[in-house]
Amino acid sequence: MVAATGGHIDVVRFLVIDCGADMNTKDDYGRTALMVAATVGHIDVVRFLVIDCGVDVNTKDNFGGTALMMAATKAHIDVVRFLVIDCGADVNTKDNSGGTALMVAATGGHIDVVRFLVIDCGADMNTKDDYGRTALMVAATVGHIEVVRFLVIDCGVDVNTKDNFGGTALMMAATKAHIDVVRFLVIGCGADVNTKDNSGGTALMKAARSGQIDVVQFLVNDCGADVNTMDTNGKTALMQAAEGGHIEVVRFLVNDCGADVNTKDNDGGTALMMAVTGGHIEVVRFLVSDCPANVSAKNENGYSATRFAADHGYYAIVRLLTPFVLPDRQVSTKNTGEGVAHNLLTSDRLSISFIPLFEVELGEFCKQGDVGGDFRAKWLDADTVVKLFIPDASHSTFEREVRVWQKLRHPNVLKLYGVCQAGSDVNFFVCEYASQGSLTGHVNTLYTYSFGEGTPPSRWKYLHGAALGLAYLHERGIIHGDLRCSNILI
Repeated sequence: MVAATGGHIDVVRFLVIDCGADMNTKDDYGRTALMVAATVGHIDVVRFLVIDCGVDVNTKDNFGGTALMMAATKAHIDVVRFLVIDCGADVNTKDNSGGTALMVAATGGHIDVVRFLVIDCGADMNTKDDYGRTALMVAATVGHIEVVRFLVIDCGVDVNTKDNFGGTALMMAATKAHIDVVRFLVIGCGADVNTKDNSGGTALMKAARSGQIDVVQFLVNDCGADVNTMDTNGKTALMQAAEGGHIEVVRFLVNDCGADVNTKDNDGGTALMMAVTGGHIEVVRFLVSDCPANVSAKNENGYSATRFAADHGYYAIVRLLTPFVLPDRQVSTKNTGEGVAHNLLTSDRLSISFIPLFEVELGEFCKQGDVGGDFRAKWLDADTVVKLFIPDASHSTFEREVRVWQKLRHPNVLKLYGVCQAGSDVNFFVCEYASQGSLTGHVNTLYTYSFGEGTPPSRWKYLHGAALGLAYLHERGIIHGDLRCSNILI
C-alpha cells in the first residue's frame, strides 16, 4: 500500500510478482492498494493492479467507497476514465450513505469528471443518497455553479426536487450564501422561492438564520419572497435572524420589508425573546429602541423577554430592557389607589409610605445604574431615584422586597422612602439618590494611580463602609446577591 500510495510502480511490481504480496489486503479503513493508488491518481499502479493482477475494481472499503469514488473525489479523470471504460467499474454503485461517484465529483466541483460520468457513462443524475440529496443539491450546497449549470441546463435536472427533509437545491445554496447559485436557480431556472421544507422553512428563512444578507435581499427584492410566512413552529424569517443575532438581516427585514416585530410563534415567542435568549444585545437594542417591540409580551409559559434575560444571566440586556417596561413615561395625575403596592401597605400597615404616582416625576434613565436606581426622579421636589421592580427579572416578589427593605435602618444601606404603582404589573421603589455614583466611577474620577503605587486611602474608607453595611445585613439573614464595586454607591 505504501508503494502504491507513492506511485512506485517498480516496487509494486516487485512486491506482487516476486514476493507474492497480497493485492487485496485491506487497512483498518477497509482500503486496498488499488483504492489508495486511485485516490492519489497513480494511473500506472492502478492499471497494473487491475489489468495484470485482476484486482476487483468494485471492492468497497468500510464506508462503502470504491476506487472510482476515490478517484472522482480528487478529480483524477484519467483514472476515472480507465476504471469505467476499460474495467467496467459501476458508476451508480453507492457507499454506506447512498452517495455515488457522481455525487462526490459534484461535491468537489470537478466539472470534467461530472461531464464524463453523465455523458459518457450514463451516471444517474437523479439518484439520491440516504438523505434524499441529489448531485445537484450537493453541488449547490458547496456553491459549484459550473456543475449546477451543467446538471440543470445540459441534463434537465429538476431544480425543485426535494430531499428527505423537504429541502431543495435553492435552500441549500441560500443557507451557504452562494448568491451566484441562488440567482441562477431562481432567475435562470425558475426555482420556487416560497416552497417549504418538512418544517415549513423557506429559502429566505434559511438565509436569514445563517445571516446571509445578500441572499436575503435578493430573495425579497428581486424574487418577492414572503417575509411574513411562518414555519410549522410559527417562526418567521425575522425570528430566525434575531435568534442567530444577525443584525443586518434584522434591520433589513424590519426597515425595508415591514416585517412585524411582535408576531408570535406557536409558543408565544417573539423575535425580541429569541434575540434575548441568544444574548444578542445589538439585535435587542434595535428591536426595542428603533422598533415598537413589545417588551412586556409573554409567551405561553408566561415568560417575557426580561425574564429570559434574567434567567440567562444577561444583566446588560435586563438593564437595556428596563426603561421600556414602564407602560407610560408620562406620569398621570390620576391615581386609583388600587394595586399590589397599595393593597400590601394598607392591609399590612407597614411603616413605609405608599406614594401616589402623581407625586413622582421621572427624569432620565440611568444606563449605568450607579445612582441607586433606574431613573433619576423628583418626589415632591426632593432628589430621589426610582428603582423598578420587574417580576420577570427577579426571583423574589415585590411583597418580600418591601417587607425586607422597609425594616432596614443603617447609614450604609440605601434608604427606602416609599413604594408606588406605575401600572398593572409594574411597581417601583422611591429611594435615596446616591449623588456621587458608584465606588468604581468615583475612584476612577478622583484618582490616577499608576501600577504598583497602591490603593487610594479613600477607597479603603468606602470599602469599610460597605463592609459595615454588609455586616448589618448579614446579622439579619440578608445576603447581597450581586456585590461588586459598581454596586457600592457613594
